[in-house]
Amino acid sequence: VAVMTILERNRAGYQDDWEYCEWIGLALALVGEEEDAIAWIERSVRLGSYDLEILDNVRELDPLRADPRFEAALALVRGRAREIIQLAAFAGYR
Repeated sequence: VAVMTILERNRAGYQDDWEYCEWIGLALALVGEEEDAIAWIERSVRLGSYDLEILDNVRELDPLRADPRFEAALALVRGRAREIIQLAAFAGYR
């Protein structure tokens, strides 16, 4: 209940920022709100998230991993992360 109250009170300040949306998804996953967690993670990905480290490795997201929506979001982020690495290599960064 407290998480949802905070979300509603401050929604305008973070709903258009992929990183905040990702953190909200993580917080909701921590309190067992899986449907809402996936919705916020999907929103984060739509807004441009490339944070593969959190989506791929954070244990608290494990309950979401079987959901095809989470897997689709993760696949999109994996693709973005690969593109960033390729562009950096092309630019001469190692």
